[in-house]
Amino acid sequence: MNSISTLKGIAVRIMLRLKMHQWPGLQCKLYRCEMQSATLSGRSRIGHGIFLAFWVLLAIHPGQALGEDEIVIQSVGNSPVDATNSVLSAGERGGFRGALCDVPTDAAPSPLFDAQSFSQQMLRFEEFGSRKIEEPCPTGDCPLTLPSPVNAYSTVGGAALDNFLNQRIHPFPSEQRNNNVLNPWQTAIESMHTGSLLPLTPGALTSYGDGRPPGPQYGHQRWQEFFPQVYVETAIAGARYSLGARDQYQKHQYSYGEFGKGPDGESGTSDDGLYHNTVGQPGFEGTTAGIPIRFHPNMPLQDPQSLWTFDGTLPPKLLMARYGEPILFRNYNALPIKFEANRGFGNHFITTHEHNGHTPAESDGYANAFFLPGQFYDYHWPVILAGQDSINTDATDKRASSPCIPGETMVISKPGATPPTSFTKTTVTCPAEGRINIPGDWRETMSTHWFHDHMLDYTAQNVYKGNAAMMNYYSALDRGNECVDDGVNLRFPSGCAMGPHSWGNRDYDVNLEIAGKAWGQDTAAYTGTAVSDTRGQLWFATFEDDGFLGDRMTVNWLYDPYLNVRARSYRFRVLNAHVSRFLRLALVVERTDGNGEFAGETENVSYDRVGFHMIANDGNIMEHAIPFDGSLDLDADGKTLDHFGILPTQSIAERYDIIVDFSQFTPDVAGNISQFGAEPRLYLVNLLEHENGKKPEAVVSLAEILAGDYDDCDTIVGKLLEFRVKPYSGTDLSMNPADYVPGKKKMIPLPEISEQELASAHHRTFVFGRGAATDLEPVTITQASFTDSPAPSQAGTNFPFEVNGEGVNHTEFKQLPEHADKPWGIATDGSDITLPMDARRLTAAPKLGDFEIWHLQNGGGGWSHNVHIHFEEGRILTRDGKAPPEWDKWARKDVYRIGPMDDSGDEVTLAIRFREFAGTFMEHCHNTQHEDHAMLMRWDIENPGQLKAFLTPEPQWNGVTYTESYELPTASAVRATQVGDVEAAENFLQDHEASELLCPPGATTACPGAPDGVILELTFTGTVDESGRIRIMGEIGAGNQASSPGLQCRTDSDGEFRCRGRGLTPGDTYTVTASAPEPEPESEPEPEPVANTGTVDERGRIDIKGNVGAGNQASATDLRCITEANGDFRCRGRGLTPGDVIPVTGI
Repeated sequence: MNSISTLKGIAVRIMLRLKMHQWPGLQCKLYRCEMQSATLSGRSRIGHGIFLAFWVLLAIHPGQALGEDEIVIQSVGNSPVDATNSVLSAGERGGFRGALCDVPTDAAPSPLFDAQSFSQQMLRFEEFGSRKIEEPCPTGDCPLTLPSPVNAYSTVGGAALDNFLNQRIHPFPSEQRNNNVLNPWQTAIESMHTGSLLPLTPGALTSYGDGRPPGPQYGHQRWQEFFPQVYVETAIAGARYSLGARDQYQKHQYSYGEFGKGPDGESGTSDDGLYHNTVGQPGFEGTTAGIPIRFHPNMPLQDPQSLWTFDGTLPPKLLMARYGEPILFRNYNALPIKFEANRGFGNHFITTHEHNGHTPAESDGYANAFFLPGQFYDYHWPVILAGQDSINTDATDKRASSPCIPGETMVISKPGATPPTSFTKTTVTCPAEGRINIPGDWRETMSTHWFHDHMLDYTAQNVYKGNAAMMNYYSALDRGNECVDDGVNLRFPSGCAMGPHSWGNRDYDVNLEIAGKAWGQDTAAYTGTAVSDTRGQLWFATFEDDGFLGDRMTVNWLYDPYLNVRARSYRFRVLNAHVSRFLRLALVVERTDGNGEFAGETENVSYDRVGFHMIANDGNIMEHAIPFDGSLDLDADGKTLDHFGILPTQSIAERYDIIVDFSQFTPDVAGNISQFGAEPRLYLVNLLEHENGKKPEAVVSLAEILAGDYDDCDTIVGKLLEFRVKPYSGTDLSMNPADYVPGKKKMIPLPEISEQELASAHHRTFVFGRGAATDLEPVTITQASFTDSPAPSQAGTNFPFEVNGEGVNHTEFKQLPEHADKPWGIATDGSDITLPMDARRLTAAPKLGDFEIWHLQNGGGGWSHNVHIHFEEGRILTRDGKAPPEWDKWARKDVYRIGPMDDSGDEVTLAIRFREFAGTFMEHCHNTQHEDHAMLMRWDIENPGQLKAFLTPEPQWNGVTYTESYELPTASAVRATQVGDVEAAENFLQDHEASELLCPPGATTACPGAPDGVILELTFTGTVDESGRIRIMGEIGAGNQASSPGLQCRTDSDGEFRCRGRGLTPGDTYTVTASAPEPEPESEPEPEPVANTGTVDERGRIDIKGNVGAGNQASATDLRCITEANGDFRCRGRGLTPGDVIPVTGI
């Protein structure tokens, strides 16, 4: 062995001894050493720093390979927590930059087992399938309980779990926690883990099957008003083979369109739909049965301790929701009883966040409202439009409506005079047009969501491990049926094979979950390991708080797959599901003639960029479709081609919906065979390089990537998904997004914001950075006492709650390994103190109905953050003080990027409203390693007049108690003397004019948003009864007139009408239509000549109004001018020399 190898071996041995508690006062767990000394402030990172220093000194990095004789093998017993990283012999990292490239984080390259890119078919998402809520099970009819594990280190699965989940829901859902059902695993928990469980208070149960915190504090808000009409049951469980249990719940039934058999009626033949075979291999026609969990067929099976997914199976799961149909989502925790049964990462305590639903706080997945193995948690998702209580309350606007099948019934709730305490519920039969009106603001319609774990300190690990699913919202606007042409449906690509009024067709509507993974870093077998081949198991660098990066890209959990597509338009719902990685995606087509824009790796192979349109941002259909085809300057940099075929940066948890037209690459059209080949192939390519988890490093050019010249520092830079274009013989009836670009038609306008709202709003400032103070000491658990507290669901009423109830082993946290350092935090409202997460601390608390302006700022240090605000979407007003780019200007958002990226900025200012539901929510960096290391804060929505903050839940094995909460001085809009950041409000109003914020410059001078106008149903139908009579009544809007041939109609000034007829043929159908009176033409007044000049004021601003004559355009040097058709104009400017006189000319 040479001297360098000897030094490396010595270094490894020293560091292993460091990790195994060899320094007095230095406690080491989970690869992190912490100095336990009263003289040190907070937790010290000395051990970790020395660890890295050794590698730098030796010019290697933590993941570089060592010879087997250089590795010290340390016995670690039954847990991988302190295991030596056995990947150190896995091979050298590529690239000339060597130690600078920490991808994967703190590890060597993940082995590929000879797997080739684009050699396996991509999995399409599998629908959970919702079921109608029926009456409670009669006694004895629902005998099954969640199957118990064999031991404390195993999960449950197989047919027993499937049979249980297929049983009718039991116990029946309740408004408050079910206090009558024990945890079915209590015997196993007591015998394998805790010992005897004791009740928290005299007379209480010793455990609870329902994991929700008790009482009205976590009772379902507006439960009777939005009582669930459908439910879904699932369980988070360890990886296993699918048995096809959810085949029966697929809307397409593997029988329709691209999911069905071909015209010959037989499975497994060449005319089958593209997605009838779920994996592209014989034996998987029309079923998921037999699908294993592995990243590629060449790779080993994943162990149940390595991956935890919904049902424990693949494909990844999809929840199909439609507006007006409340959902009860019951999630069981079927994970191992022992924390350490996790192959070194992940927590068996879980909570589920619906990102970003307009859902009550108790169903939002608060990080401290987690539930334990054996328990279930009922999440109540009302699926209503925001503005339910204030806009379109009578449900007369047809744009606010739910898709339905004619003849089916839905229960629709409308607010009463004093919502939420008064409401009406009506059973409505779906009419012939296939939609039912609902209350609320149609401009708040959402589309693409996801839900995932949000466990305190473990979100990154649990989501990375598989606890995530996607969720599509369907509405009459976004129906999932491109064939319905009713003046409401936007007709996005989807297909319509399930029927003319169907909803949720997914033939040409594809969910893409993109995530980086690392595997093969630890080949040991541990107690509970169930696979024979422990190579290639999923792995995570637990205590890297800058961020974690995988080195292998997966799409829908498969390594570099391909997807067959038809030569027509598709909609892709793209989710960045990484832990810490930002993306910038491009779309290219491969040419076989060598004449493309970019050269390929071999002769005669080249590539062209492919344009597309973005239609939704963060799950919100935009006001305009944004063309990424080189036709517009999208970010006001004077260039139009820089975003041709290239999306903007997409941070973790952001969703971009795009429409791609593959018809231009039809294989069998003359001229395309020689240009794109017999089977045209397109590629989704990632351009954004990371050297580590701190931030994106650089955008790598397409030319460098496609020519094969990139140095592979970051192996996730490059192609990640291949599209193979197949012929299409049908008719594409989907919308043309080019008709909806800025300056043309609107899809869904942004909700209107008034200048008065901007002027009177409270402002809050949140600065995201490092240097947070140490976490507070753990809560002292004492004998249960009682306190009075408000409940979100019952404003103005206080209830007694158990506080600080004693658990048999205190809390589970005291049994876990030491938590990670908490270096990240958030400073609030001008404070210079950066605070880490404290579940009991209230940082902001607007009240129901408030409109506020929030400022999100980067604390510096070169890091990038992507801030997620739960529950409500915001509208970006400025980014670094300037107008946002087109893809943000026309969008509502729930994730906001801040940091040193070329299309981001150090500050984002947004406007946000708070409606319908009160309670406790969160805001955090969605680089979930930052979140888990304390860059997370609690904010509440309070009821008017509320006297104290909501309590904080404290779950334990034997139940849940509460602790008192406390608040920052500026937090509460009800109780604070000074609400929010007053100085920020003053500065913002001085620096910005409301009119400029509401009409920002961009590709067009149009103003985002629309007033609260209502489009009423303008056609009504009725059927002649047996006596030959008919009467049709309704409302068509003031000023309109109702008419129907053969009927007598009367319409009053408010638009209410009645049409009648007699002596008609029974069963005949008559239609009433509305017509508006023709407006009288307005004469254009001749403008009087005026002197079109103005003087710059003391602030360096100028505002000139006048008229330059019909047909002319106003123009002025250094000013921005808007001119109406009649010649009226307004020219404005800022940053000018006070006193200067500027003329306006007409051209």
